[in-house]
Amino acid sequence: MTLWRWLQRPDLSFPKPAYIARRRYWREAEILAWLDEQAKPQEEASSEPIPFLRSMR
Repeated sequence: MTLWRWLQRPDLSFPKPAYIARRRYWREAEILAWLDEQAKPQEEASSEPIPFLRSMR
C-alpha cells in the first residue's frame, strides 16, 4: 500500500517504475537518490528549535 500512496502523490517525486510483464521494477539508484532527498529536509528541520518551545522562553 505504501508504494501505491507514494506513486499517487506527485509532490513526493517518487520515481516511476518500469513495467515488465505486469510487474513493477525500480532502478536502485533512483530509489537511493529519492531516499537521500527525503532525509535532507528532516536533517535541516531537526537543527532548528521547535517554535512552540522557543516562544515559551
